[in-house]
Amino acid sequence: MKKVFLVFIVFLCFSAKGQKFYVGLGFGYIETGLADQPYLHDGGGYNTTNVVQGSIGYLFTHKLSVELAINQLSCNNSDNFYPYYFLKVSLRLIRFMPMLKYNFYYKGLTFYLKAGASIGLDNKLEWDINYTNDFPPYIHILNSEYNGGISPGYSLGIGGEYKIYKSLSFYGEINYIYNYWSRTHLTIFESVGDPVIERTPLNIHAQGFNIGLKYGFK
Repeated sequence: MKKVFLVFIVFLCFSAKGQKFYVGLGFGYIETGLADQPYLHDGGGYNTTNVVQGSIGYLFTHKLSVELAINQLSCNNSDNFYPYYFLKVSLRLIRFMPMLKYNFYYKGLTFYLKAGASIGLDNKLEWDINYTNDFPPYIHILNSEYNGGISPGYSLGIGGEYKIYKSLSFYGEINYIYNYWSRTHLTIFESVGDPVIERTPLNIHAQGFNIGLKYGFK
C-alpha cells in the first residue's frame, strides 16, 4: 500500500506541469463518532469539531479527475455517570484520502461525486477512565494512550463548484469518511485497582461539510 501511495504522490507532482493541475483549500465542520465503545452512551455518541482540508488533483478529461485530500481529525468526548464512572476520550489522526472524482455540468455549474480510500496516520487516542465496583477493589483508575499504526478506510463525497474569477472557483461538499483502527500500541501512565484495558478496535465515523476555494493552473 505504501508503494502505491508513493506512486500516486509522484504522479501528482509531475502532473503539475500540465494544464489541468489544481489545488484546493477548505474549512468545514464534521461530526465524529466512535462506535461500539462500552463506556460511552449511544455506543460512542458524536462530537462536532472543525477541520481544515487541503487537496491537490489532476483533471484527465473534463469529467474525470484524480485527487488527494489531506486533513487532521481531532475530537474530544467525555461521559460522566457520577459516582460510578467518568471517561474522557481525545482522538487525533491525520487522514490521506486518494480519490477518483467524476464531474457533471448543469447551467454553468459543476457538480461532482468522489470516492476513494481514507488512510489514517499518526493516530493518537487518550483514554482516561475512573469507575467503581460493588466489590473490592472498589476504585479503578486508568490513564492511558494508544498511538501508532495505520487506520484504513474509505471516503465518499458529493459537491459542487462555481467559477468566481478565471481559474478560481468556490466549492462546497458533503463528506462521509470511515476509518478502522486496531489501536494495539498502548502506553499506561497510571493504573489503580484492576481497570479493564480496552483493546476493542475503533470504528471511526465522520460526516459533515467542507467549503473552500479551488485554483486551476493552465
